[in-house]
Order: sequence, then C-alpha cells, then structure tokens
Amino acid sequence: DVLWPNTQKVNGIIIVRRMARGLLLLLLIQIIFGAFVAGLKAGLVYNTFPKMGSYWVADGVTALTPLWKNFTEGLAGVQFAHRYLAYAVACLVILIATMSYRLPLDRSQSWSVKLLLYLVAIQFVLGVFTLVYAVPIILGVLHQAFGLLLFGSVVVFNQRITNT
Repeated sequence: DVLWPNTQKVNGIIIVRRMARGLLLLLLIQIIFGAFVAGLKAGLVYNTFPKMGSYWVADGVTALTPLWKNFTEGLAGVQFAHRYLAYAVACLVILIATMSYRLPLDRSQSWSVKLLLYLVAIQFVLGVFTLVYAVPIILGVLHQAFGLLLFGSVVVFNQRITNT
C-alpha cells in the first residue's frame, strides 16, 4: 500500500481474489512437499520427465502402509506429490492470468500477474532440469531460490488484488 496507494476498484475481481488465496495455500503445500523431497533426497529417484520411470504413477508411490506415510516418508510418494502439485500450481497461475487479463487492472496489478507467470514458468523449468539431472547443487539451490521468489510474488499479487 505504501508503494502503490489508491488502487482503482475493479468489477469482477472477486473470483480472481479467491483463486489467488487458493494459490497461496496450494503453493505453501507445494513448498512443504519440496522440503520433503529435499530432506529425503527424493530427487535422486525417478529422474525422468514427465513420467516417473515408465509410469505416470510409479509403483513406489503406494508402497508403504499406511498409505499416508508414502506422502511424508516415501521417496516416490513425496516426489509424486511435488510433481503433481507443480502442475496444479502452474495451471492455477495460468487460469488466474487468463481471467486477470480480461479485467481492467491498474499497472501494479498487471505487473504482479506478469511476474507470477514468468516466475512459475522459470520455477517449473528449473524443477524439471533439477530432477532430470539428478539434483546438481546449483540447480537445487536455484530451484529453492526461485520457489521463494514465486512465493513472494504470490503474496504481492494477493496484496495488489485485495486492495481493490
């Protein structure tokens, strides 16, 4: 609000605002699964994209019992969750951007939508390369750094559209 006061009122932004809040929650869950992937070194298995080996859902995803342990302790399970949450985050950002472009947004709001699109694209590509090249340190660090930047851009976007 200090940088961009007096944001104009925009009709039809309520649904985008709700999706942006959902995006923030989804991204937080994605970051948690990213921490599981890093902590368990799950990026060192199933180094293929877009499939996990030869399968869309690897057998290892449901190997542990009870089932929920696969998504907190199983290498394949946490990697599966992190992969498919990445698809969900990217799709939601694209949907938000598509809907936002139809609205008469002010300059700061338009800028925050573009930033979201650019950062989610960079983050997705970095994630794929990090996985395919079996997590070299530089790619792992870049992927985490851009995850932080993406999170920040989602916070900024939420602030910009909430201020209308």
